[in-house]
Amino acid sequence: FSSMNKSGTRSGNRGLCAQPRRQMYELSNNGKVLSSGHLISPKDRCAISLIPDLIKAGVSSVKIEGRMRDADYVCAAVKTYRRIIDAFYDGSLNDEMIETAERELLVNFNRGGGFTTQNLTGKKDPQILSGDYVGKFGLKIGRITLRDCKEGTITIKPSKDAVEPSKGDYLSLRDKNGEIKSFPVGKVSRFKGNMVVKGLHPSSIKELPDDVNVYLVNHEFDQYGNTSRKTHIDVYFDASAEGVIKASARVMEGPLQDD
Repeated sequence: FSSMNKSGTRSGNRGLCAQPRRQMYELSNNGKVLSSGHLISPKDRCAISLIPDLIKAGVSSVKIEGRMRDADYVCAAVKTYRRIIDAFYDGSLNDEMIETAERELLVNFNRGGGFTTQNLTGKKDPQILSGDYVGKFGLKIGRITLRDCKEGTITIKPSKDAVEPSKGDYLSLRDKNGEIKSFPVGKVSRFKGNMVVKGLHPSSIKELPDDVNVYLVNHEFDQYGNTSRKTHIDVYFDASAEGVIKASARVMEGPLQDD
């Protein structure tokens, strides 16, 4: 489908997907429009729950999506899969661990509020499509039960097993029509089991309608940490008029020196 785009050069199999599934479409019958929207946008795939089956089936290598993704996405995905794979081999893997890992990945990135395994299991998923929210969906953590413009806070009744936001995380406030506001968290406190969050401007709090759901769209989990590292590599090239004819690299010992 992607390769049919314009000149026919956007082949999804060659890393140039034009993302046609994320576009708007109309479904019609004899000229009558039956529905419209993101009609063929599927949810993202996730194989976390299938790791034991994949290993038992003889899979020895897993390719983690990274193209066109930022460093945080790649870091979170790779570390999560690594943790689940290691837990399988040391015998500590359980359902709770898998559920926690899936929640972490949902916060990291997902479309439509969930994942699908249909492509791997062959079992039909009635919720395979993401709906009209094709961007970063996040993870629903609760709904607003109280607004205090004077204090500049919103009180959130948490969903079951909700991930609690931290300072610097981003929240998205939505009703049935879509996103109303998004903002970085300034402070979080607890009151009678609810989460009291500062960060949204008082004037914006005043404008909020009733029945607003809250989604966590950015969160740094403790196990990710700061994993950035640099390795000093010297690269050598031999070239001629015809181009590069030989290239070699050598990993250097010792600390990296900024150059």
